[in-house]
Amino acid sequence: LNGGGEGTDLDPDASDDDDFDDPDELAMLEKLRAARLREVRSAAAAEQQAQADGLGCHHRVGEAVLARLLREPEPIILHLTEAGDDCEMVESELRMAAIRCKTVRHLTVCCATPHPPRCIRCECPPAPCLLLFERGQLTNTSTGLEALREPQRILEAVRSWVEDAHLHLTAQQRRQADSDDGSDDDGEGVSYCGRVGCRAYPHEHVGFGKPRPIGMG
Repeated sequence: LNGGGEGTDLDPDASDDDDFDDPDELAMLEKLRAARLREVRSAAAAEQQAQADGLGCHHRVGEAVLARLLREPEPIILHLTEAGDDCEMVESELRMAAIRCKTVRHLTVCCATPHPPRCIRCECPPAPCLLLFERGQLTNTSTGLEALREPQRILEAVRSWVEDAHLHLTAQQRRQADSDDGSDDDGEGVSYCGRVGCRAYPHEHVGFGKPRPIGMG
């Protein structure tokens, strides 16, 4: 007999444990975990910053905030409403639109009168209305929103106008990207009219040269 067999028993899990104790593998796993954690934190920080900047979500703002945002490069879809108006339907549509288009600010300003805030120094329709600003310039306006009384008609009109505005802005961004990549880029970075993607030589716009209705004609 083996006298108790001391020293002959083997732990069946010992070899498996050794596999997880390899210093090189542990170091590699730790690097992968750290890299993944950095990615998650970076994405979360970017999302928080976008929301803080009014991107990816709809915000109600005051005149002082609007005046500051009009000086920023991001386009703005602005909903002007008068105090006391029931505009929850419009704001609900803008909240959904903001999720779909996170490169545009979707804002509502509640005015004391139908007249626009003083920081808007150009002619625009009375509240309620929708306005599109590009680099601080008013490029499109809604018309007839105040005449609509049926909720479904209001929603359809707002949805159509906002979708057309998104398509226009997407096309502008695409033209800007093509211009940046093109061999004929003059490198000056500033257009004659101040619009994204336009050339530096004198020119006029057709259609978008003056504010015009989108989807509510």
